[in-house]
Amino acid sequence: MKWSKKIKNTVIVIISVLVLYHIPIFMITFSADCDNDCRSLIYELNFKSGHRYHCSAYKYEGKYIIDMMTFTQTDKSRNKLLTEMRNNVIDFLDDNPEHILNRSQIVLAFSLGGTESIYVYNYDFSASENTCQLDAKELSYIDNLYVNDIEDIEPFAFARVMRFYPVSEEYSDMNAFDDFQAAEHIYIHCCKENACYDYFRQLSDKYPSVELLQN
Repeated sequence: MKWSKKIKNTVIVIISVLVLYHIPIFMITFSADCDNDCRSLIYELNFKSGHRYHCSAYKYEGKYIIDMMTFTQTDKSRNKLLTEMRNNVIDFLDDNPEHILNRSQIVLAFSLGGTESIYVYNYDFSASENTCQLDAKELSYIDNLYVNDIEDIEPFAFARVMRFYPVSEEYSDMNAFDDFQAAEHIYIHCCKENACYDYFRQLSDKYPSVELLQN
């Protein structure tokens, strides 16, 4: 009887802890500004990762805009985490083939803490007419990426289209895009007055998919 009572008390404690732990998740997952179609995605992401996704997912002009999280990490760790979170979304879409997001245009927004955000699309944002890809799970289009070191783009080797802005004045790795096998177009924004302009001009000469744009 004593053991039964101990087991019963232990079960009660475990259940209480689980309930208390998951209350914040439910509050975030089902916040008022979360679009109904996105709730199951955010709910699963909250359980799969150690992060708490602030759900402000909404539908705008037929596109689902999903506010993922705010980053405070360095570029290298931030970009690695960003791609992991992007892969978690793809896993959800794979596991739920009938979900409406598989047939929709998706924009993942990763805030940098101020007014800037990195955006990950499942369609070519740079095209004059944005048409959703047949495979909505691609999420291979990266916009508004700021990098201090050219090596920081390594996690994005899956990118088909990417637009990024160099922050540093010093770069040396001339093999930056060797692993970008799927790249269709890489836009690099750089002022001609910048000391690194010649470096990026050489990159655009070396890689046919790279286009250097003057700010």
